[in-house]
Amino acid sequence: MACARTSPPLTLEAVLGYKSRWFDDFARYLQQSFCAENLAFWLAVQRYRHTDEDECMAIVMNHIQPNSPQEINIPCEMRQDILSQVRQGAYQPAIFAAAADSVLELMRANSFIPWSQQLNDDPHDYYKATTAASLPASYSFPENLSDMRKTSFLGRVKRSLAKKPSNYALQHYASAPNSPRSSEDDSLRWTPPWRKKSPHSS
Repeated sequence: MACARTSPPLTLEAVLGYKSRWFDDFARYLQQSFCAENLAFWLAVQRYRHTDEDECMAIVMNHIQPNSPQEINIPCEMRQDILSQVRQGAYQPAIFAAAADSVLELMRANSFIPWSQQLNDDPHDYYKATTAASLPASYSFPENLSDMRKTSFLGRVKRSLAKKPSNYALQHYASAPNSPRSSEDDSLRWTPPWRKKSPHSS
């Protein structure tokens, strides 16, 4: 008798990974639970792969400096160490490594675990709660998960949300003072930096 295949457990790293189908939903959950600054900081650090003073200062001013627009919750000693290194002219990505790891674990404990539990409890109710308020009035939400699959409702939802200009956490990150992103940047859709196609890709 063949053993039934079981899906591997969902991890935070998988949700944040390349082409993750859960990224949009998790990001929306962070926004609704007022934790969007954690994802915005983590994404900014992942993108910051070269020594660039302007981009480094944008991360500091948006996330590290006390009372910054999207200040992250990290230990005081860690915050002061980053600020001290920046004052000494150290702009290498490594200065944010410990803070990025700390924020990742914070997202895991405070956001990912309750989000994934909510998803496992009732996917239909989860999707309804997280998407209904963002949909046009002409959209009627299917009665159950089976109907959602039959009518390709989730695909229509994703296309509908992709057209919206307000992109939750990334919009707030882009509009913050000294942000390396422009508020006019049309890359502010729900597409993390590593998913972008290069200008030469087909």
